[in-house]
Amino acid sequence: MSAKADIVVGRHGTSATGTVGNETFTIVDEFGNHKIKKGKIASIRFAVPEQQVQDDMQLLVGDLLVGEIIDEKIFLHVEVTDEDLTFRKDQVLAIVFGR
Repeated sequence: MSAKADIVVGRHGTSATGTVGNETFTIVDEFGNHKIKKGKIASIRFAVPEQQVQDDMQLLVGDLLVGEIIDEKIFLHVEVTDEDLTFRKDQVLAIVFGR
């Protein structure tokens, strides 16, 4: 497994490690729409009712964008099993991008 693997964490704690196929993610916040390249993102957390009201995106430069991630699907290639997985946004708690 590559030291640069990405991790997708499901709503119930299950995780899958591989390479996220989405090249960009778009977040809408109070300043507008921001289409951010995957390589600039450290992590994404998706809103959880009664815990976290909005999605957030932590950028590698340290900025935190809070709003709504409008991408509906996350694509992950799992190298160990050579599988391509697709997750709906509502199935995912967080994505941590490897470096």
